[in-house]
Amino acid sequence: MNNFELKRKERYRAPHTLYREPDPEETSFSGNLSFLAAPLLFAAALLFLLLFFWQWQGYRKSDNAYHSLREQLVWTQSGSGLSQSAQGSRLDFAPLLEQNPDTVGWLSIPGLDLSLPVTRNADSTYYLRRGFDGAFSNNGCLFRPSWDAGGWADSLCHVIHGHNIYNGAMFGKLDQFRNEEFLAENPSFVLYTPEGDFRCTIFSVHDAVANDASYALEFEPGEDYDAFLEYLKALSLWDTGVEVPSGSRILTLSTCRSSYASNNQRFVVHAIMEPMQ
Repeated sequence: MNNFELKRKERYRAPHTLYREPDPEETSFSGNLSFLAAPLLFAAALLFLLLFFWQWQGYRKSDNAYHSLREQLVWTQSGSGLSQSAQGSRLDFAPLLEQNPDTVGWLSIPGLDLSLPVTRNADSTYYLRRGFDGAFSNNGCLFRPSWDAGGWADSLCHVIHGHNIYNGAMFGKLDQFRNEEFLAENPSFVLYTPEGDFRCTIFSVHDAVANDASYALEFEPGEDYDAFLEYLKALSLWDTGVEVPSGSRILTLSTCRSSYASNNQRFVVHAIMEPMQ
């Protein structure tokens, strides 16, 4: 063999070559990993499917419970509205309060096909994973936080929280108000309460964080509060064209930005609350 052939062979044995003969022990180890990979992947897939099925069953059970609750509602021909002399609602709250004394309202947003009870508990985390009946529920329940303690007519600001459920349950469709055309076609919704019913006209929709200033509740009528209302209006993704009178009572609806991995990102809707006569 001449010198050229020897140098060529040495070259392709150099460390920088792309190919080298596998070590027998490495081959054995890799083979063992390949042997274990299939059952491990199968077990992981099976576990995922079981968890998904369990979660899906939970959502389905919760949806059925709220559907059944809606069928039990008792409506009157007309409510007396909210006034100094007479209070009442078009919805008979007596059966709801008998089932759950934490009931503080019923929210109806026809454009989202949403019709759900609103609760309030001294523990603001209570309804995160409990349904209206108090049993465990993936959907949870719409709720006012404990620090939103005043009556609907007593305080200027109120907030209702709800989960963003991937199947559209609870506030899972709330971000449809992110669409300007949808917002224009569905500018208002109704909140029924034992104190009286309110027509809620949306004036601002925007993204927020969990501790955002837009969640502030403790205000008295005056310049500071009116400046706060203007601040909320300026945050809106769209100009709704809705005028916000001085001292307006408002309701904020809040949910996570997405069903998964939303962390502290929120989407909120602000609306003026006006008594329905």
